[in-house]
Amino acid sequence: MSVDQSQLDYRCEEFTTDGSQLPRLRQMVEFTADLLILVDVEGIIVDFNRSVPQNTGFPRTRIYGQNLCMLFGQDTAEEMLRVGLRRFQSAVQLIGNCRRADGSEFPAEIKVTRFPNTTTKAALPGHGPRNRTWAMVISARDITQRRKRERALQESREAVSRLQHEVELRRALQRQNHIESIALLAGGIAHDLNNILGAVYSNIELMQIGETANTDGILIDDAKDGLIKARDVVTRLLTFAKGGTPILNPIKPQEWLPQAIKGLSPGGGLTIKIDIHDDLPVIQVDEAQLAQVISNLLVNAQQAVESVGEVNVCAKPVTNQTPKNGLPPGEYLSIAVTDQGCGIPAELRERIFEPFFTTKISGSGLGLSTVYRIIKAHGGALTVDSVPDQGSCFTILLPSAIPNTATLLPADTLATHVLPSNTRILVMDDEPRVRNAIRTVLKRLGAEVTICNHGEAAIEHLERANNEDCPYHIALLDLSVPNGRGGLWALEQLHSASPQTKAIACSGYTEARMGERFNVLGFAGYIPKPFTIQQLTETLTEALKSS
Repeated sequence: MSVDQSQLDYRCEEFTTDGSQLPRLRQMVEFTADLLILVDVEGIIVDFNRSVPQNTGFPRTRIYGQNLCMLFGQDTAEEMLRVGLRRFQSAVQLIGNCRRADGSEFPAEIKVTRFPNTTTKAALPGHGPRNRTWAMVISARDITQRRKRERALQESREAVSRLQHEVELRRALQRQNHIESIALLAGGIAHDLNNILGAVYSNIELMQIGETANTDGILIDDAKDGLIKARDVVTRLLTFAKGGTPILNPIKPQEWLPQAIKGLSPGGGLTIKIDIHDDLPVIQVDEAQLAQVISNLLVNAQQAVESVGEVNVCAKPVTNQTPKNGLPPGEYLSIAVTDQGCGIPAELRERIFEPFFTTKISGSGLGLSTVYRIIKAHGGALTVDSVPDQGSCFTILLPSAIPNTATLLPADTLATHVLPSNTRILVMDDEPRVRNAIRTVLKRLGAEVTICNHGEAAIEHLERANNEDCPYHIALLDLSVPNGRGGLWALEQLHSASPQTKAIACSGYTEARMGERFNVLGFAGYIPKPFTIQQLTETLTEALKSS
């Protein structure tokens, strides 16, 4: 129980005018949690409530008749007397320490109030004639817990301030690392593309001057292979920059993996041993992104063994009987890349998949974070086992393809399809070389083709053909048109302009997620740039079947 000071003043006033209130006032004073002390003008304690001995540990008999100094110290006691003897109309508040019998102290909020209409024959020296002075009532409240809360609050504020400062430093460092990483990434991409384009350019020039090797198609095959590699480089860049959605196709790992490793081998003094088990499951993957994963892991292994040593790549089927590594029970393909390099300290193992985290002087901190992101996007898992100075093993787990959903096309079907006769196709693309090349291909496949460079022109062609009762069967629409309306806008207009025409989305941005959403948006198909004649033919054929 705590008594408000105004209540106490009021009760004191009642006490001075009506003595019958004394028992009631005494009970109220006795049971309050605050220390209440009545002193005379010399600071001698004449009465107090039971909270005083309870909180200080002094026995009641020792407190009576003692000076305030025993409970509050010399300086605080003198200050209370000094302010209490003034003619204040309200309580004066002080902060001081209250002493305990064992010598310890606790902080207290002290209020000193003049006790009106009370006289004594005593007077303090130097305070005028000994004819009229005033006694005081003192209340003291233990504020130990309040101080603790205040200190905790202050410490929290300081901790938040330090954290904010640390966050700002981290952001600044991350921005700097990001700039450096982009420079490294741009340099690597420029190097790869220049090598690829140099080979393509040389092959084209050889064909122009009539190189005899071209009769066997070698130069053409080399040029096409270079362009495919260039496409893969750009796809990997998009994967890092935008987190491109995988464009899933079924593959047989036992056929794909050796070729991928052959094309991605880091070289130098690194020896790669491949162990491929029988009966590997068919998997649905984005081949370019999975090639990026294998490449990054091989580069990481090469750096771990300092470019000289052996790396083992093992592919085998595994079965999860129970949930494991964040994956549900089921059939999976496991690809493990093992080196005998420097290993990874335990304290760093949790951070190796963080973007921009690296322990290498020339590293960008992007390789393993990109691997992790790609594998997660494929619904798989990535684990690492490592022993310092003995080596590391990175294991990829990819789910097997759902039965009856993965159809593998024979390799010899390239460009052997032809479209149904009188198939009419509208091609909308802002790049002249692209739309002209597509027109040439489609004409070779037996289609009637019209080309245009933006969405408004596409809708004009579609409306005119529909009004003439010869609508287009397919509209191949580029999604991104810098200086005009793109494919999404054209799709909205197509439903009224030519309802029977099927739209196919075409884009050079894999992060557009069209591979997952084209059906929802109303497209009959989707094809990413750049694409082969086989991919274009298959996409058109599927769209025509759906009509």
